[in-house]
Amino acid sequence: MGVPGEAACTASPNPSGWRKENEARAYFARLADAAHMGAHGRLEIWRVTKRALRALKLNSTQQIMLETLVFATSDCDWTFGNRPIVWYSNAELARRAGLSISISTVRAVLAALADRGLLTYHDSGNCRRDGRRQDGKIVYAYGIDLSVLEARHDEFNAMAEALEAEHRLMKECRRDVQKLRRSIPAHLQTALDKQLPGRWPTFQCRYRKIVSHLGRTSAAQLSSLYRARRALQALLGQVQEAMSRCACINNAVAKALEDGCLLQATTEVTLVNCGENQNHADGSAWDNASTDADVASERQAHENYAPRPTAVEPKSKQPSGTPIDLQTVLEACPEITTWAADDVRNWLELLQVAACIRPLLGISLSAWAEARAELGPLAAAVAVAIIVQKSATGEIREPGAYLRGMTGRHRAGLLHLDKSICALLANRRRSDRHPVPTRFQPPAERALRLI
Repeated sequence: MGVPGEAACTASPNPSGWRKENEARAYFARLADAAHMGAHGRLEIWRVTKRALRALKLNSTQQIMLETLVFATSDCDWTFGNRPIVWYSNAELARRAGLSISISTVRAVLAALADRGLLTYHDSGNCRRDGRRQDGKIVYAYGIDLSVLEARHDEFNAMAEALEAEHRLMKECRRDVQKLRRSIPAHLQTALDKQLPGRWPTFQCRYRKIVSHLGRTSAAQLSSLYRARRALQALLGQVQEAMSRCACINNAVAKALEDGCLLQATTEVTLVNCGENQNHADGSAWDNASTDADVASERQAHENYAPRPTAVEPKSKQPSGTPIDLQTVLEACPEITTWAADDVRNWLELLQVAACIRPLLGISLSAWAEARAELGPLAAAVAVAIIVQKSATGEIREPGAYLRGMTGRHRAGLLHLDKSICALLANRRRSDRHPVPTRFQPPAERALRLI
């Protein structure tokens, strides 16, 4: 037969009859034994600990119980050579905390606090809590030891600062996201109401995607809020940039309407004959052909050609340093109007047509943006009109490279859009009197024909 009670001890979840221990509790017990008491007062320790309670994820009952334990001690218990120990029973702790909870609930709350390193136990031989004070100081005590709060003071302080910094960042991100969620739709609605040119449907689709991925701002995590804020800020910058470009275009149109003309000369050049009977010797007819491979032969032909006297004098001469009106551009480049859904009535419509046909010509977005930045929006639109006209006659095979070449010539001060327009207009008037095939011809053949 076995020893009496052996079966009962074996079946018990804690055969030793002692409190359960684990690695975490053993670690916190060593911290409490090594705590340097007297470095901080009771109120300061509680203030720091309370700031870190949210990071420790304590519920309200656990917080109330911990506060009751801290203020059940005296200030002298936290001085050097003493230990803050509370020896109240579980029933007394529930009564002092003002909680209508059972003793088993108190026991579970204390176990949770011990697992989180907020208290340890200074037990007697029979695990009973007991103690005595004399002149306000503890003579002996066995029970709940709070020395670990002093040992973890710096840790709790750093934890609280990190938590508060995260809270501030969370609050800032929520405020910024809420502001962006109102600002971006307002910008897009204004652009759509005014029918400004731009990729507004694309911006709307991108905005809806970001918002749907984020969900409710108040329930979103910090990482999601941070990513959404960056995405919305980038989107708002793109929307505002697009609206700024439209504003610049409108300002340029308004200023040009006041001046009576819209295209200013890109450089100061000599006089150019734009009359109806302009002869072949005018080198401006091939001014913008410098990016083609036949530029050398064409210039040689112009230099060797001796102009023939004509009976009819040119009607007028227009200096290249003066502005060119829209009608002159449309007369010189009528091919651009075939791409428009309606008549081109102002410079803004010409710019819109140029932006629409840009991808159809094979001109990359970067080349178009570079031309707009270097030449200006209106001059870039005129450059596209020239490219469209020359592409129709077979003079240009790579519109994108040609536009980059014009941009490079503008940087070097060699681009004369006014001369090119006058030359195209003169060539068109000559072709009206003497029709010629529009098939592309090699450079040498054109040079011979000029001679």
